[in-house]
Amino acid sequence: MVELVEKRTSVITTVIHKFRAALSKRQLSDAGSDIFVLVDESHRSQYGDLESLHARMREVFPNACLIGFTGTPIAKKERNTFLKFGRLVEPAYRMRDAVEDGAVVPLLYEGRHVEEDLDEGAIDAWFERVTRGLSDTQKADLKKKMSRPRVVMGVSARLRCIAFDVTRHFIDNFKSTGLKGQLVAPSKRDAIVLKTLLDEFGEVTSEVIISAPDDREGERAIDEENDDEVVRFWRKMMERWRGEENYNRSIVDAFKAGGDPDILIVVDKLLTGFDSPRNTVLYLARPLREHSLYRRSRV
Repeated sequence: MVELVEKRTSVITTVIHKFRAALSKRQLSDAGSDIFVLVDESHRSQYGDLESLHARMREVFPNACLIGFTGTPIAKKERNTFLKFGRLVEPAYRMRDAVEDGAVVPLLYEGRHVEEDLDEGAIDAWFERVTRGLSDTQKADLKKKMSRPRVVMGVSARLRCIAFDVTRHFIDNFKSTGLKGQLVAPSKRDAIVLKTLLDEFGEVTSEVIISAPDDREGERAIDEENDDEVVRFWRKMMERWRGEENYNRSIVDAFKAGGDPDILIVVDKLLTGFDSPRNTVLYLARPLREHSLYRRSRV
């Protein structure tokens, strides 16, 4: 990139990290005011740990016109897209415009609340509520399936309820339609546990896509690097798929196709820029902040 900037190449495409790398080699600056810097994903690439990279970009092009592209600008005290890039350029192309144009699909949200702390009595009350309308025979069959995973050590009541609710919702609305879904887990360990529970219920098929145990994701507060369960799962996947690249590609390709799995269980991966027309429903078992917003294009 250094050579391209020094030659004033008309169009340069790069990533923001290259500005820091360029300045580490030698002093680099172009004070021209006829330079336009177009920044994609500007709502999440200029703050926190990446804020120094934004400063390096400004250092290289101190008088440039910076234009940020984002569908989800942030207006918080510590993170503000407008303070970084200036006022909104009108006429703005908003989400509703994209939906009307068919560029993105509309998002329908359904709250499916599960309490944080559940005892057996609360589980029974919750079960009666979510199975309202079923016959006594159907309820008895489902309750037997929900009770089986209690033999799995360390499984919280909340995760059991989430797995059961996802199973019932998917069966009632999407199973056998060719459509599929994603389940966003609170952590890597919980992702693995949720798959165990879904397998125990036996009504929907699933796969887990996570990064290696020694890779931190997003803004996770829980350090899972030494979690034996996660390490064992990762080793099993590497043996099964002969490497991380094949693990990711094979499961994603299968998900995009017409067969199994019905559901992809993820933590932070495949939440942005993941295009799969079959991917219709997103189950959120953890809070999502602005850096993890889910968007899908219509193909």
